[in-house]
Amino acid sequence: MKKILIFVISLLLCGATVACDEVIGQENTTTETAEQISVTETEPTYTSVLVDWMDFVRVGGIVYDGGWENREVDESRIGEKLGEILYTVKSYYESEEELQQADKRDFTAAFRPIGSEIFAIKDDENSIAVLDNGKYYLYTRNAE
Repeated sequence: MKKILIFVISLLLCGATVACDEVIGQENTTTETAEQISVTETEPTYTSVLVDWMDFVRVGGIVYDGGWENREVDESRIGEKLGEILYTVKSYYESEEELQQADKRDFTAAFRPIGSEIFAIKDDENSIAVLDNGKYYLYTRNAE
């Protein structure tokens, strides 16, 4: 018990010096004190946010859902051109904040390439079509 008490008191008296090893009977391999040891700051760590997007296109603030299957639209149903895909979303983001802004811009798509044309569908206010590789694909208004 006396040895443990001496050991604890020795540690307290030594403070933060590395040379305390001598006091407790171990061989001293260094004579650096805490004041001599430099502390290196580390860079903050970042967590990537992985996203599994649904097939969507945003036009006029409205999200249109392409569904899981590529539903084609007959060319006879194609109306006026609304625009082109200007942005695509990424599969990962560096922060939640970046992710929250990712799909908020008009003419953003998840899977259609930039430059794909977007068209209205005749007599259907709730759907649009996207022309990709010579085919028109159906997107229906998402009930957000």
